Amino acid sequence: MPGEDKLITRKRKAIAKAIRSEVTPLQNEDGSVSTHVMSSGEGGSGKYKYTVNPTVFPNDGGKTWTDLRDNPRAAYEEAQKRGEVFGFKSAKRAEKFSYGSWKPGDDRREAMSNYRADKRSGNLYTQSEDFKNRKK
Repeated sequence: MPGEDKLITRKRKAIAKAIRSEVTPLQNEDGSVSTHVMSSGEGGSGKYKYTVNPTVFPNDGGKTWTDLRDNPRAAYEEAQKRGEVFGFKSAKRAEKFSYGSWKPGDDRREAMSNYRADKRSGNLYTQSEDFKNRKK
């Protein structure tokens, strides 16, 4: 399949910004808009064992969207097909990227504020017992 087992490991920020720059954003129920809605996890191999991928996918330039937020495995597989899986050596960097560390300006500040809030609340995968046990 095209894009399968190909991880984006260089120029990740620029590529994340560019891959969906020409699509009509997805309208979320809360009134906000999205083009990516990233998810992170362990899915790579070799030195890039942490991955980040979108969970929403534009069709026809964003006229319609395929929303796979509730199905992480299917989202990962669709991202592989589209060549939109980002590889990281560090779980923390992957997690920050999934929150939006790649975004410019105010969007990045808001994303990192959400990341810090979830970190304070203990809601990050890298804080979970599952992650800590895998690291041993």
